[in-house]
Amino acid sequence: MLRKIFTFEGRLGRKGFFYSFLAVTVSALLLPYLVIVNTLPEDISGIMYLSIKSGMSFFHLAILTPFIVRRLHDFGVSGWFSIVFWIGTLFGIRNVILLNELWGLDIDIFSAPVIIIEVTLLLLILALFLVPSKESNTVKLN
Repeated sequence: MLRKIFTFEGRLGRKGFFYSFLAVTVSALLLPYLVIVNTLPEDISGIMYLSIKSGMSFFHLAILTPFIVRRLHDFGVSGWFSIVFWIGTLFGIRNVILLNELWGLDIDIFSAPVIIIEVTLLLLILALFLVPSKESNTVKLN
């Protein structure tokens, strides 16, 4: 059954994508909470916390990628466009803060490129939820 869930082939409608996204997101919210509360010391530094959360966001995206690819196939779009989500996550606000702290870079987290990346990711995720399937736009005559 897991082989069918994590495959990149096929299509996924809005309803299936919504339930998949919901299940993965709820587990991605609960798992870090349990890990951070139960295993990490209370005096954890902000950098370490951001590093853990950043790693978990990539893990979350890795689990969501097959669903995103299949949803893109449902639009008639190549699954390779899912790389936009990876680039957006890589250059998101959390990782820009980490770059500033770890490497001493001076990137403003409210600069136009960072905000554009965050807004674009939000709009793309909304499109995956709201835009109907490619086949649902066609009229079938018997």
